[in-house]
Amino acid sequence: MAIPLRNQAEDEQGTDEHPTLRCSAVWADGAARAADARHVLRAFLAHALPTGPRLLPAHLGMDAELVVSELVTNATRHAPGPCSMS
Repeated sequence: MAIPLRNQAEDEQGTDEHPTLRCSAVWADGAARAADARHVLRAFLAHALPTGPRLLPAHLGMDAELVVSELVTNATRHAPGPCSMS
């Protein structure tokens, strides 16, 4: 189950020109997969970086996907139970 993207907490809004975005995903016991984590990351990046001058270079997006894949794979392999990513 992926928790939708949301803006920073109410008490923090207005302190910066660009609000901090947060994204979380939670998987039940044994349900986490690297592919799902990559999908969540892609959705977050698509929302956080609209087209234009702030567009993320493709190689950085692929690097981020690799890191997320490795972290979720290690978590599911070495720490059985529910898994979450923020």
